[in-house]
Amino acid sequence: MAVVRCRKGHYYDVEKYSQCPHCGIYSDDEDDKTLAFHSSLDLEENDKTISIITDKNGADYIAGWLVCIKGPEKGRDYRLYHGFNRIGRNHNLDVAVMEDSAISREASLAVVYDDRQNQFHAVSQTGGTAYLNGQLLEGTKVIKTGDLIEIGKSEFEFIAFCREGRVWERD
Repeated sequence: MAVVRCRKGHYYDVEKYSQCPHCGIYSDDEDDKTLAFHSSLDLEENDKTISIITDKNGADYIAGWLVCIKGPEKGRDYRLYHGFNRIGRNHNLDVAVMEDSAISREASLAVVYDDRQNQFHAVSQTGGTAYLNGQLLEGTKVIKTGDLIEIGKSEFEFIAFCREGRVWERD
């Protein structure tokens, strides 16, 4: 694990992410600082709480993407993995849309990939209002490539990597 700190102060594993998963800044050796961590390190000594982003179950494979097509982060993509991908404005969420102040800090919705059924679902959350293809998202809806998700002032297009004929083989 090679933990670095981006220019905005976020910590992440540069071996897993080519850019900061919190703000999208790409790693460059001039500005990012590589940090050494030891398992016995007492983080309270520094009076700072940090998060270290690592694989949940050894190897998480990408399942799809959200691409921001409208709003403050237009042009940015967000990686989606198996299981729940909670979306909101808080940096501790799986998909953090930090620049859209109209998005709640709590999760507005989650995109869930079910690898057993090889399907994606949009699931409403308590943090705010979300729309799927122009309709208010209530409960759970199956989503497919090309579907549009609106939260706050942002609109995202969903793109499935895992789909019919393409799934990750279990090790």
